[in-house]
Amino acid sequence: LYSSVADLARWIAFQTGRLPGSDEVLSASSRAEMQRPVVIADDGWTEGQGLGWYTTRRGDTMLAGHDGELNGFSTSIRFDPRRGVGAIVLLNGIGSPGDLAFDLAEAVLDERGDASPARRRPSPVPDALAPFLGAYVMPEFGDRASVEWRDDRLVIVVAGDLGEECRDLEPLGPGSFAVGRDGGRGAGEHVLFERDGNGRVTGMEMGGYSYVRLRPARPPRA
Repeated sequence: LYSSVADLARWIAFQTGRLPGSDEVLSASSRAEMQRPVVIADDGWTEGQGLGWYTTRRGDTMLAGHDGELNGFSTSIRFDPRRGVGAIVLLNGIGSPGDLAFDLAEAVLDERGDASPARRRPSPVPDALAPFLGAYVMPEFGDRASVEWRDDRLVIVVAGDLGEECRDLEPLGPGSFAVGRDGGRGAGEHVLFERDGNGRVTGMEMGGYSYVRLRPARPPRA
């Protein structure tokens, strides 16, 4: 794919919603879903993979981006989706354009006095709740959901027509929860988790539908 700095700048503006008509091409929720990390690449959370884009983290600064390399050319894009700042590096040669693009974007953010706000370190996931975390899919229709630990709360995130819907899960008993009052028309619905003979969570029942828990991806053994 051949491009230019000007075209790639418009691409970043589109990804951050700053390009007029962006939402007519792809909704803001779909762009956010592409940019949101769904797989963390390492224990230190320095990089996460989304849908096409990946996120690089240095301290409190997190930038989405992507690199490219072909026949003596190397390239990189880094941008902050929320604050509309990005950097593009095109090199005639093989180097580390990703580091340079990150440095440039971070320098602009610092110059604007628009550094990322300090983030409170989240509390660890309680051992009793950790087995329920993961991605789930409804085999009949392909609907998907994920159970996550967000802001010190167990939540279920459901993909809807208007983007993802995040609902609290309130414990009722072992393996049983209820959708919290903020869950809209689904408030009060019971969520029942299923386990296999080894005690591993394999699925859940919610709203009369069955979901299968997807197995987490594991790197191949050396």
